[in-house]
Amino acid sequence: SYDLPKDLPPVAQPGQRPIVAFVGGDHAILAVQFVENNSEIVGANIVVGSEVPVRGLIEGVGHAACVLANTQQPTAVTLPCTAIAKGKDTAIVIGGGDEVVAAAAQAGTLYGAYHNTLSPEGVAAIWGGYISPSAANAKASQQGSSVTPIVVVEGK
Repeated sequence: SYDLPKDLPPVAQPGQRPIVAFVGGDHAILAVQFVENNSEIVGANIVVGSEVPVRGLIEGVGHAACVLANTQQPTAVTLPCTAIAKGKDTAIVIGGGDEVVAAAAQAGTLYGAYHNTLSPEGVAAIWGGYISPSAANAKASQQGSSVTPIVVVEGK
């Protein structure tokens, strides 16, 4: 279990990040707790056990980032989705899963893997990489392509 300090400021201070992740502990719990001030969401605490896969950590931090961005940015919407770009065209896939991410990465069209912000100005990826089997990384390297960074954990 985790003891959260009671003397933390209730609002984000300049230069501080509003999302805090507590990683570790021998369990498979992933929990997101939102921090409020004057009935507004101003931050999030995330607890991630050592048995939670890396993809779970991405989902927890991504969920918190989506909620915070949507609360604080009225002219944009942040979603759990995949952004695929080719030339000047961008497609957003909601609920496509890791198969869509892997296919877009292999095709060289992956822009944002798991969470993206959509605004009148365009699309901004929340993550700068994606999770892929090590075989995909080797194939992309052999082809000499410039691929998004890949995280490989236990072959997944």
